[in-house]
Amino acid sequence: MVSVFLSAALIYLASDQVGCVDHVVDPLTGVTTSMIQEECHARVYGAFKPASLVTNIATISGVLIAICLPVIGAILDALPQHRWTVGAATAVLLILTEGIQIGTTPTTWFGMAILEAISGLLFQVQLMASMSYLPDMAREVGQVHMNACTSCILQWILVCIQNRYEMICNFVS
Repeated sequence: MVSVFLSAALIYLASDQVGCVDHVVDPLTGVTTSMIQEECHARVYGAFKPASLVTNIATISGVLIAICLPVIGAILDALPQHRWTVGAATAVLLILTEGIQIGTTPTTWFGMAILEAISGLLFQVQLMASMSYLPDMAREVGQVHMNACTSCILQWILVCIQNRYEMICNFVS
C-alpha cells in the first residue's frame, strides 16, 4: 500500500490547509522551503489536529475491519465457490484505490484519506480471501507439507526483519 508515502503527504497537506506550514524564501536563490510547525494547535475541519490524521485513518480502518470482516469471513466460509471472486474483486479495487491516490492534491487530500481507510479494509479482505484456501490445500497435500511450507515462510519473514534491522542500523549510524 502507498500509505507509507501517502501519510507524509496527507499530514503536510492537512497542516498547510490550517496554516501550520511556514514557507520561507531564500533571498539568495529564491527557493521556497516549506516546514511544518512543531507546535500547531489548529484543527482540521474543527475536529482533529493535522498530526493525528494518520492515526485517525488507522482507527477508522480498524473499526471498518472489525465490523465487516466477520460478515465477509462467514460468507467465504459458507460459500467457498466465491473465494476467487472476492479475491479478484478486492485485488482490482486495491489497484484502483492506489491508482486514484496518485491524484492527491491540496483540494483532494481529505477524500484520499478516507480512501486510504477503505483501502485498509480491502487489503484485509484480500488477505482473508487468500488465506481461506489454506485448509483445502492442507487436506490435499497433507499437513506435513503445509508445516514445511509454513517454516519456509517463517524463515523468509525472519530474514526480511533482519534485513530491515540492518538497514535501520546503517541509516542511524
